Amino acid sequence: MRLVVPDKYCSLSTIVKSGRRRLSISPVFLRSLLLRCISWTILFHGMPPGLRLYAPTGWPGSTPPDNLPLENLPITSPYCVTPACKAFRDGYAADELKTPLLGLLDYSYWTVAFYTVWLLLFTSIHISHLLHDPHPLPRKPRPSTTDRLTARLRFYTYRRPTNHLSRALGLQQTSYGTLALFALGMLFILILPWPAHRLLRVRFRFGSPPLSVRCAMMISALTPLTVALAGKVNVVTACTGIGYERLNVWHRGVAWAVFGLGTAHTVPHLIAPVRDGGWSMLDKLYANRARELSGTALYGVVFGLTVASLPGVRRRFYEAFKYCHVFLGVAYVSVFFWHAHGNLCPGYIYATLAILVVSNLIRLFQRHRNLRSFATLAGFPTTVKHLPGLTTRVAIQVPRSFTWKPGQHVFLRIPRLALLQNHPFSIANIPISEGCGDGAVQEMVFLVRRRGGFTKKLGDEHESGEGNLDSPPCSGDSGVSTSSASDLEKPCLSIEDKSNTITMEELESTPNLTTPTPHLITNNPPPTPLRTIIDGSHGTHHRPYHTIYDTILCIAGGTGITACLPHILDLARRAPTCRTRTLHLIWLVRDVAWLSWIERDLSAAMRDVRGSACTLAVDVYVTRTAERLCASPLVVEAGPISPLSPMGEVVFGRVGDGRGLSLPLPERPRPVLRRHGGEADVFASAGREEKDGGVKVHYCRPVVRHVVERCVGGERAVVIACGPPSLSAEVANTVAALQKRVLSGAMSELGLEVEVFGW
Repeated sequence: MRLVVPDKYCSLSTIVKSGRRRLSISPVFLRSLLLRCISWTILFHGMPPGLRLYAPTGWPGSTPPDNLPLENLPITSPYCVTPACKAFRDGYAADELKTPLLGLLDYSYWTVAFYTVWLLLFTSIHISHLLHDPHPLPRKPRPSTTDRLTARLRFYTYRRPTNHLSRALGLQQTSYGTLALFALGMLFILILPWPAHRLLRVRFRFGSPPLSVRCAMMISALTPLTVALAGKVNVVTACTGIGYERLNVWHRGVAWAVFGLGTAHTVPHLIAPVRDGGWSMLDKLYANRARELSGTALYGVVFGLTVASLPGVRRRFYEAFKYCHVFLGVAYVSVFFWHAHGNLCPGYIYATLAILVVSNLIRLFQRHRNLRSFATLAGFPTTVKHLPGLTTRVAIQVPRSFTWKPGQHVFLRIPRLALLQNHPFSIANIPISEGCGDGAVQEMVFLVRRRGGFTKKLGDEHESGEGNLDSPPCSGDSGVSTSSASDLEKPCLSIEDKSNTITMEELESTPNLTTPTPHLITNNPPPTPLRTIIDGSHGTHHRPYHTIYDTILCIAGGTGITACLPHILDLARRAPTCRTRTLHLIWLVRDVAWLSWIERDLSAAMRDVRGSACTLAVDVYVTRTAERLCASPLVVEAGPISPLSPMGEVVFGRVGDGRGLSLPLPERPRPVLRRHGGEADVFASAGREEKDGGVKVHYCRPVVRHVVERCVGGERAVVIACGPPSLSAEVANTVAALQKRVLSGAMSELGLEVEVFGW
């Protein structure tokens, strides 16, 4: 067959090479030839799979008469919508050449590649920690290059925004590192489908708008990730060690990206048919149940998920949000399958369904792994005790086989108070150790602050007998076995020198200090005993602090102590064999009576570290008293009544029981507070003796930056913080600034772990 090339497509050039003449064909001719090939393919073999999948099948139009020849109809005819029309074949071929449909599938691959790279990065870091952390790190005189690079990265990523905008948006507990990753992801989402690309096709009948297809492929690629990040048990946590509670912010971020891409996907699908055939064409698309119908339903579900997940709505109507979110989440997967089934993205649909099924099966197994009989399906026996500060101590009797780690949390359901509600609470103690006690059960303890809803019902609950906290626990344990007898009605430690003590009752005669008022409750017995269903434990994987860090500083505000105290108890138990040499707990409370929450646990921790190379120091800052002192126009110097009292064996006074346990004082009391120059917000503590361990009570509001700078030391240190957003942000910014110590060679590592109250 001889190829005849028209002159307008050719340029003859005589090329002297091996005595031959060559014909140079211009790109214009190649383009024309390609268009003809595509048109012939459509004519003899039908439409390619891409057009059947993405074009508006059965483009709305009147049924053509039987005797109407379709071959030579103009493209403007409503009947020119099939390959039988030459104008349609040529127009589709030209449009397909400009924007090949199959080339748009690459956008899903690029999206998967983007987040897979980050998942692999964090997975490799987690695996590296799992392999190296069990082995004690060798002590080095100078930080390594890796340590310096890590410190440089932490110098920027640990910081938190503290301006008015961040407080208004609730971003005080979001680090700059997280915000930077969000910004990078947003940049990727904005750049990939938009610049230098066609938004619409020449005519809608030639296929879906290119912008819609690009966004659709990206949504398809993000859907499995969104579902994976939503589960309490998920593959991302298993790979990276990052708990679902910290991944939740990424779940919301990816969901917002899906909403934005969904909007960009929907709008061209509404504009293109109207531009091509008027509003009647759009009406016919819905009447013919074209893909626009399922797409509108899917966008409505996504819109509902987005609005119901707004922070204000979520916090104000949490229970309604939770059930609505589950219902709409299932609806999203179902409608997504309806809308996208039969397209070029079935793999993402099946991946989403597989992740959803596997995650729920694993969670179902994990949720009931501690059941020993059908009787426990109704929950475990639970006792409550009301403490000062509108706080309730909840103790659940769980089997000895039930284990958890410091910093983890569980979801509690108490059917008698709320049949269908599950609420997350941090576990405030650690399991009992092997060989301690001969009972079959142990206690899982929670400190619940009364607010509203479920916690209000719990606070109104009648106090029940706790029958197993009378005698001290085994050394190193904050959990107790059933062999013990009662609760905090007798002192854990005896008083050796009553001549040098001050009781809590004596504070009544102290000016500017108020006596803590016990929580008054009725003595009516509860109608039925409480039982609690436990879902968990859950939480982020924490590195073994006892093999890595010399100094561990825990800073807690209020009920944030529940996240820090288990670490103190666990490290105190390991004190004889761990690398850690300094344990320091800083606790900010509003009232000194709150110390009764953890008095027994601190006494046990003090005994555990006694005789070991590890020292435990506890500083409690009573802020409400400090605020009252600040309001006074006089310069205050507290005398012997409010001492900096280093204590080896600490006993806190009981309030309202008539037997005030006493607090040993130093031989020479020293002043605690000194207000300088009449400033109401500047306090300084005097006479500190860092060599003394024990518990020291300060009636002032600390300068967190100064506290962290003073307490952090050693070769490797970590700061664990949990409290109000302002406290967490201040601690994080201070630790970020102290990375300069690593860069200067004074330390090898300074880490940070921040636990948040909610998500």
